[in-house]
Amino acid sequence: MNSMFGEWYRQVEIEPKPGELDERWKAVESLKSKTDPEYVANLVRLHFSLTGLPDDFTGDFRNVFFDIDSTFRMAGNDNEVRVLAGAVLVEMIQRTDAHADGVALVVLAAAFPELRKKAPLEDLLKVAQKHIFDRGIAVRNVAAKGKVALVDVETTLNTWKTNIAAGAVPAWADIEVLLRALSDNITKVNQNVDARLISSQLQHDVLLEESNIIWWLFGGAVRNSQKQYAGLSAAEAALTTAKDLSSLIHVIPPPIASPVYLERALGDHVATSITLEDVAGVGEFKGMVPNATLFPLRNCFASVDGGKTAKAAATAATKAFQLRSGGIEAKVVSLQFFRESLAERFLHKKG
Repeated sequence: MNSMFGEWYRQVEIEPKPGELDERWKAVESLKSKTDPEYVANLVRLHFSLTGLPDDFTGDFRNVFFDIDSTFRMAGNDNEVRVLAGAVLVEMIQRTDAHADGVALVVLAAAFPELRKKAPLEDLLKVAQKHIFDRGIAVRNVAAKGKVALVDVETTLNTWKTNIAAGAVPAWADIEVLLRALSDNITKVNQNVDARLISSQLQHDVLLEESNIIWWLFGGAVRNSQKQYAGLSAAEAALTTAKDLSSLIHVIPPPIASPVYLERALGDHVATSITLEDVAGVGEFKGMVPNATLFPLRNCFASVDGGKTAKAAATAATKAFQLRSGGIEAKVVSLQFFRESLAERFLHKKG
């Protein structure tokens, strides 16, 4: 059990009863192995109290805990359910694999931690941020695969040659042992070759990613139009730099230097204060409605598509995602849209 589990209850002013945490944790453990991206998205919606949840999701989630402990309440315990959803997300991220990378990205993209008023579980955001940082380093640290140790068969074969020349035929049991050793050697070689190919491909992807990012940074221009970022408004530059950098990312999680890359591309725009209304007013990004109930900037675009003014769209997103009102630096907006773009890739199983 996570040592902070009881504290998460107390953070929402619930004092867990003796033995209750053990029963709840059994259910958390049973859910952490789920790998369906849509389940993750709905779990994030549940934790952050976002719209877009399927009608039966919360009930099904509660049932998992009720099946283990029949005293678990099936209604009127929304705060506890949010804590439990957060606990499952923490455990999913603690798996430290490719699926965990996606979970961490979705959590951060939905939370917009730099602008959010208060998170249900601050520990979840810390775990997600640390995971992205640590894994961003680990997945790019490609070690060369060592040589595989094979069973020596040459000595046996040379002995047999001598014995056969002298008229002594090896027993079938000895032949079987040698054949099995050969088979094991071939299997080890194949596995080693596969591992080396995977390692080589990853090295290629990392180098290609780094090379493309360097050329992009020196260009200082939008990838598809070649317009200089300096000539765009701060809101346009914030969104476009994030879109361009995300399109260059081959390996997930992204490089730990991604925020610095975005700042470098933004140039003089980097510290300019922009609002969600400014973001919603960028016409180029209209129509970006997938997961609009999950990610705040995409929520703004979807609201404008639905007929709202940029101001009304920003107000609605601020309320739905419990964000602070007012301006925020362009570099923060760019980083947020970058997260949303990569989280979308995970949810759609692209890359």
